[in-house]
Amino acid sequence: MTDFSLHTWRLLLPQNPFTTPDVLLPEEEHHYVFNVLRLKVGSDVQLTNGEGSIASGKIVRTDKKGTLVEIHNVLEKPRAKSRIHLYLGCPKPATLDEIIDFVAEQGACEVHIFKTQKCQSKAPFKLEKLQKNAFEALRISKSPWATKIFCYDTLEEFLSSKPQSLDFLCDESPIYTAENPNTHIASLTETLQKIDKSQTRLGIFVGPESSFTEAERTLIHEKTKATPVSLGQNILRVPTACVSAVGIAVGFCESREKTLA
Repeated sequence: MTDFSLHTWRLLLPQNPFTTPDVLLPEEEHHYVFNVLRLKVGSDVQLTNGEGSIASGKIVRTDKKGTLVEIHNVLEKPRAKSRIHLYLGCPKPATLDEIIDFVAEQGACEVHIFKTQKCQSKAPFKLEKLQKNAFEALRISKSPWATKIFCYDTLEEFLSSKPQSLDFLCDESPIYTAENPNTHIASLTETLQKIDKSQTRLGIFVGPESSFTEAERTLIHEKTKATPVSLGQNILRVPTACVSAVGIAVGFCESREKTLA
């Protein structure tokens, strides 16, 4: 029986095309099956390579030496037309890990991380670890597509190779301008309602803990024409801002695609 249920355990096999009738799990996934989940022979499982393929299968052997999964069927799922990119001024390392976990589960297509002038971390990026965290999110989200992570040493380096997208800059500056009550930045939600239906790649800029400098804001605007948007009346922590912005954008795109279908 083919089992693509969302309640079936999801195993991760990056770059595996699932072209063989059975798969011997790599050591890390075997440990997860045998020592963490404690699945038995006969258990239904799913496997994904994070590139759109989901294989349904059944465990036919699992012991201390390894786990063998018999493949029953492979489903290829196309990526959604709408793709959300998070453009993130690098926060503290622990905060960055948290953000990657959250936005990968939400379905962000790509996360581009760059150092800024107010960046509080001088340590080099641990790209392999960040990409692994993003891939691990597929266990929870059940998505067949993994979030891709990219890192840059400077904002200028990122902007020189930024992917094409319609961009928005999450901006809390109106909160500081109480002396000018006429200052208003539209919310991300209401701004998205006005965009052209042909726009399918959306980019969201979020600054680090101390935000962008005015020079960086100016550079972002000059290079990307990003529209300043608000996430509400309160100043948000960086992970909260990322989750809010990506969640709003993903929800908008999913609703729009259902309407256009």
